[in-house]
Amino acid sequence: KIYNVCNFILKILLGANFIYFVYKISDLVVMILKDNSIKTKNPIDDQLIPLLSKTLRILFVTLGVLIALQNLGFNVMGLIAGLGIGGLAIALAAKDTAANLFGSAMIFMDRPFKIGDHILLDNREGIVEEIGFRSTRIRTWEDSIVSIPNSVVANADIENMGVRRWRRNVIILNLTYDTSPEKMEAFLEGIKNIVKRNPLVVPDTMNIAFQNFDSSSLNVLMQFGLAVDTLPKNLEGRQKIFFEVIRLAKELGVDFAYPTSTLHVETLPDKKPARVPKEKPIPKYKNIAAEFGEGGKLSKPNGAEIFVAPYHELPEELKKS
Repeated sequence: KIYNVCNFILKILLGANFIYFVYKISDLVVMILKDNSIKTKNPIDDQLIPLLSKTLRILFVTLGVLIALQNLGFNVMGLIAGLGIGGLAIALAAKDTAANLFGSAMIFMDRPFKIGDHILLDNREGIVEEIGFRSTRIRTWEDSIVSIPNSVVANADIENMGVRRWRRNVIILNLTYDTSPEKMEAFLEGIKNIVKRNPLVVPDTMNIAFQNFDSSSLNVLMQFGLAVDTLPKNLEGRQKIFFEVIRLAKELGVDFAYPTSTLHVETLPDKKPARVPKEKPIPKYKNIAAEFGEGGKLSKPNGAEIFVAPYHELPEELKKS
């Protein structure tokens, strides 16, 4: 009997030492993870480490307890089977919670965004403030907090605006219809020089062109990317360019148009028509049309050659198809 008691006590002590040993191993693993987290300086790691540390400790301690019970003669396999059935019942009862936990695990592994990023998620836009184990919290532009379940986040289309290398700006300038082709080309060349001179502009994102004929204006396209990381900096960079464009327009005598409607009264009682179209003979029309063909006196396929599109001035490696 004394031998059996001593053997039982020895097994208990051995099991306790083994549990303590595996617990310390989990502490070592957690310490290594924390050191790596400090080196990477990733805010997500700061939230991931506590979850991993608790999970690892629970797993290691559970493993140690099961091995200790096995040494004491208990039927561990039956206990595991019972725990499996109970775990299944709990998982079915709390499937939404389990889905959120799996969603948080996917976020931590894939890292589609980090705390402080500006994201667009299912028509919700804002700054990521917290990534929890159940939900992700976003502060909207109205300064409210939106909590989105991680199961939804893991399956959503996420546009991470915070990792943009530059911000795209597209502006349409409306000029009056009395703007001559030569003046238009000079205006385009001046805009190109203004945009090129701005140090924030990314060269291969710049497009300046006479875009189309609108109902009440001639439309000029200004498109460029600014290498900035915040909205205020982007607005400031655009503003400086806009001021220069206004000064350019005044120097060239270019007028900006606004939506207008003109009413032409063709005839009035007892009066001749206010506007009578001037017609030319058909051969004259043919000659004018031909003069705009190859070798014609009126032909200027390259314009007045005042404006050179920004694309042609890029290095070959930056040109895109």
